[in-house]
Amino acid sequence: MYIGKVPQLKACYRGETIEELMANIREVIEMCIEELN
Repeated sequence: MYIGKVPQLKACYRGETIEELMANIREVIEMCIEELN
């Protein structure tokens, strides 16, 4: 299990692989950007 932190979002994310972790983080960042628009 991998855990990643995004300080600007004040949250942590996890994934079974590095690829899954990065995909989860990208998805959340994209949702945040959509909310701003």
